[in-house]
Amino acid sequence: MTATNLDGESDKSESSDLLVLVEATVPSAPGTPTIAISGNDVVAIWTAPSSDGGCEILEYTILGKSAAGSFENGPVVSAPTLTYTETITEEFRL
Repeated sequence: MTATNLDGESDKSESSDLLVLVEATVPSAPGTPTIAISGNDVVAIWTAPSSDGGCEILEYTILGKSAAGSFENGPVVSAPTLTYTETITEEFRL
């Protein structure tokens, strides 16, 4: 590439690498979480999706199933973290 003005043409600039843009798609699903209970903590651990769809994974949303049977959005975990811990503070007695 060169630039030109009334006094003439510049030297050629260095060439740059060719940047090819790839259209991204949605990622595949994360791995099935493993749930563990430790004291008052419930810990979910999962694996990253096998495909990020061509774009970096930003976050994971934990989905909870309501008593009515529908899934609702819960906590959001920033990637690359692959664990979530919830501390249960309620006490139940019968």
